[in-house]
Parts: sequence; C-alpha cells; structure tokens
Amino acid sequence: MTAINKSDDLERLIGLYLRLNGYFSDGFIVHSEKKGDVKTEIDLLGIRFPHHMEKEREVSVSDVLSPPDDRIDVVICEVKSGKNQPNFNEAITKDAYRLPVILRRVGVFPDKEIPDISMKLYHQFLKFKAGEVQNVTLPVDTDVQIRGLLFAPEIPNSKADQIEFIAGDEIMGFIYRCLCPIKQRPSCSTKYDLGLWGVLYNDIVTYFKRRKGKGPGLASELCNTLREQRRITSP
Repeated sequence: MTAINKSDDLERLIGLYLRLNGYFSDGFIVHSEKKGDVKTEIDLLGIRFPHHMEKEREVSVSDVLSPPDDRIDVVICEVKSGKNQPNFNEAITKDAYRLPVILRRVGVFPDKEIPDISMKLYHQFLKFKAGEVQNVTLPVDTDVQIRGLLFAPEIPNSKADQIEFIAGDEIMGFIYRCLCPIKQRPSCSTKYDLGLWGVLYNDIVTYFKRRKGKGPGLASELCNTLREQRRITSP
C-alpha cells in the first residue's frame, strides 16, 4: 500500500469539505493512449444536485463555495499544498483533449454536446490563466453549470490581489462548525461511532471532534497530527 503523504491528506480534507456541502466527489485519472502514461489527474471531480437538503444538521452550505440551488453544479477541483500562489496545472490548459474525457466521466451531458461544451470550458480556463476572469464558471444551460475550483488549505486567507481560491480558514472553519456545534442539535446527534465515516475520513473527523471548544486549528496542524498518528501506529 502506498504511504499517505500531506497532499493526500489535504485532498481528503477537501473531499470532506465538499461532502459536507452536499457534493459527491472522487479523484479521476485522464488516461493516455501511450503505455505507462496518463494525460493528467484531477484531484477531485464533484457534483451537487439542486435539491440537496439535510435540515437535521442545522448547517447551511458555505457562502464562500456558494453552490447554486437551481441547477446541477459540476466542479473540477485542484488542491494545492504550500503557501505559493495557487493556479491550475498546465495539464488542464495544455490542450482541449482532457476536458471531454472529464465531462464524459461526469455523465450529465449527451456525448454529442460534449465537444462544444468542452471547448467553451477550455477557453474559460485559458481566460482565467491569463487573468481575464477571476473564476472559471460555465453555465451550460438553465439546469447545469461547470466550475473550476482552486483550494489552498495551507493559506489561511486569500487576498484581494490574488486570483480566486478557497483558503484554509474557510475550509477548516466550515468543517469545524459542522462537526462541533456550540449547542446540541435537537434532531442530529454529533456523538456517534466515528468509524462510520470510513477509512477515508474517520481520522480527519476525529481530529476536529477532539478540538471541540478549541477552534478548528490550521490545515498544517491537521496534517502534522495525522502524520504523527500514522508514525505511532505503523508496524
């Protein structure tokens, strides 16, 4: 089994953030026709449906992520470690081949529509890279939109002069509010077997639960805690 590193932990953190905002998400590899090669890897490919609702949790969706409530939201996510200015990988803007493969994986659009949608989305990524637009958002029709999202969990806040990304304070704070409410919820217990989150999230959820009353901490603290736990428990 491949060892888990910081990048893996940060991607799992964003997967939990998306899940708590009503998204189904997973990583995705854009395969190549060349043996032993891949075109690119998408950190997280997510989808959220407009009628999503979990009233019992008493937590509304993130104002920063701001998913629409009137259409399907397809998100192509890149998760960046470190504190350098984040941007989309060159692979996503290198050519238009990759986006049709990604959109076919999503399965929302008929195959005959994908070439046109992919080209429009490709040009949105190019405009973002050139600084002509502040975000990558393509309304396909009244029912679906596609977004490119950048996450930088180790940067606490984004600045006004930086390109748009979702920063650490938002990510950590939102998850903490979901998992560690100040008051007990009348119809949604927050005390249960944390193993129910499965191997993908239970260690991250445990980190937040143990911090109740202390605030969410930083993404770097989370990663250090998880790394230390693995060191102690490794044979």
